Amino acid sequence: MIDRFAARRIRVFPHLLQWRTGRRTGSASDPPGALVTLRGDAERAVLAACGLQPELAYGGGRAAALREAYRQFVHSSVAPVGKAVAAELALKLEAPGLAFDWSGLMAADVASKARAFQALTGGGMDAGA
Repeated sequence: MIDRFAARRIRVFPHLLQWRTGRRTGSASDPPGALVTLRGDAERAVLAACGLQPELAYGGGRAAALREAYRQFVHSSVAPVGKAVAAELALKLEAPGLAFDWSGLMAADVASKARAFQALTGGGMDAGA
């Protein structure tokens, strides 16, 4: 079923519906394979520039890969930007020591931390250290 906004887009770009549904009328045809490949490559490049791994954007895949992609995103993209914003806010608000707490974002990482701890203690590390 097509929503009312999609119907407006179809009037402006009727070829989009034809590509999406597989129906062809008139002279419209599927985009060339090179164009599809170029679009996919450009999309992945933009995501990478923003610090997002494809697993986060497209879903799919294993849960472990999704958790790892999310962990990397928080540690390599969100936290550094947050540190810069916190430093700027501390200057502007005259609040030395202002910092953001990212521990709430890392709640999904508890399972991997538990596995790492179990591996370390199983390898002989003292649990109290």
